[in-house]
Amino acid sequence: MTEVSDNIEAGKAHIERQYRVVTVTEASLARAFTEWERRYREEPERFQRETERMLRGDAKSYGDQAAPYLLSILDEQRGLHRW
Repeated sequence: MTEVSDNIEAGKAHIERQYRVVTVTEASLARAFTEWERRYREEPERFQRETERMLRGDAKSYGDQAAPYLLSILDEQRGLHRW
């Protein structure tokens, strides 16, 4: 097979994830990371449940798995709830 046909075949088995475009200030991002760390430290059971749910997917990397969780924290802080 050619490289193109190999990619087409691989694509049939795995549909690429659709990424969302996010505009965020550095301050908002810092608050989200602070909340992530707070949950890890102060609410270990909640953090464990959320990360287990996050890790159920078949993402290519930890970052692909963790990004939606961080975005959910940002959404919560903005008053939007994704989970």
